[in-house]
Amino acid sequence: MENSLDLVIQPEFRRILDDFRELFDIRIAFFSATGEELFSGRNRPGCAYCRLLRKHFGAESACRDCDARGRTRARQTGRMTAYRCHGGMTEAIIPVPIGSILAGYVMIGQIRTTDSPPSAWTRRARSKRMHGRLLAAFRRQPRIDAGRMKKILRFFSLLVEYVSKRRFVQLRQPVDLQAVLEHLRRNLYRNVPLSEAARYIHRSPTTVSHRCAKLLGKSFKQLQIEMKLDQAEQWLAEQPSVPVQEVARRLGYDDPLYFSRLFKKYKGRPPSRIRSPRGTG
Repeated sequence: MENSLDLVIQPEFRRILDDFRELFDIRIAFFSATGEELFSGRNRPGCAYCRLLRKHFGAESACRDCDARGRTRARQTGRMTAYRCHGGMTEAIIPVPIGSILAGYVMIGQIRTTDSPPSAWTRRARSKRMHGRLLAAFRRQPRIDAGRMKKILRFFSLLVEYVSKRRFVQLRQPVDLQAVLEHLRRNLYRNVPLSEAARYIHRSPTTVSHRCAKLLGKSFKQLQIEMKLDQAEQWLAEQPSVPVQEVARRLGYDDPLYFSRLFKKYKGRPPSRIRSPRGTG
């Protein structure tokens, strides 16, 4: 499991989530990289329907698993993932990066787009009274049609992009580790040995390795690979005429096939797909 990061969150970020909640009457929350909810817009709890499923229908683990799958897909693709949860509500999640580091996720959810909950849950109601409570709680959520839902998702995506660019979420980290990150960024064209990074900040390789694991939740090698692949993704998107093998060469990968396999492993799709039109989910 990833380690929790020591984050610095600007007040503007919280105000943005509050305003989103007020404008659309949709729950929005910021989660850590490990899936812990840190705060939500207007501090509103989950909807009554979802609380009912968890408390009286034993859906707690199903909810956690559904959210975890959404986070995994968002992390692998690096973009928004929209899906319908097991309770029939539409949700969307977007990763919030700080450079090559995953700071957390912003998520909107519990959005009703149908008239009735999934029959799998209504059949489990043990009485007419509970069936009525479930249906009433579901329909209490404002219904949003497909056209408006598409616009909200587009706005949501732009909003999180703005938050990332304005650096409303930052990582509080020791100066020496920041120096390592800067050294890696300046040397993306080659593979920097751990021993070199350690000498650069006058620390031992073991110290650098331990701080990467503790503060960033990844090894030094993994950190360097992710930084290279983030740069590769940017070049592939912004320079469509440059061949994949040239992008690989610029980042110190002499074997383009190895680079492609590595890119797919970390990004969830081959480099050639970066130049394809992007979807929203």
